[in-house]
Amino acid sequence: MSIYRHFKGGLYFLEGYATRFSKEIYDDKNIDVKVVAIAKYEETLEDVEVVLVYDKKVGATFYAYKSETISGVMAFYRGLDGRYWLRPKDKFHENVVVKDEEIGDTYEVPRFEKIDGEYLFDVISDKSYSI
Repeated sequence: MSIYRHFKGGLYFLEGYATRFSKEIYDDKNIDVKVVAIAKYEETLEDVEVVLVYDKKVGATFYAYKSETISGVMAFYRGLDGRYWLRPKDKFHENVVVKDEEIGDTYEVPRFEKIDGEYLFDVISDKSYSI
């Protein structure tokens, strides 16, 4: 799990990446499935069930989501308020254009920026920010 700061300031835990769950691909005898969260799909605010799949054949676990309306690889992340979100992986890692209101210039910044220990320590030390 990694910690990211949204360009508007919020902190989020990237739990991992999720792919669409398909019963056609997996044999029920070779997998265990456990619901881990109901996440909001960022683009439509649809509630989506996210499961942890254990594949007995390869001995690995991965996240999957159950939806008939969305597809592709999703970033699966959680806010400090405990709410879970899904956003297309490429959109999670893309740059966005922001406008500096004081100067009037625009510039690109990462939508979500991975933060290090020093930044996190500064945020925790700032009493105006509650975690």
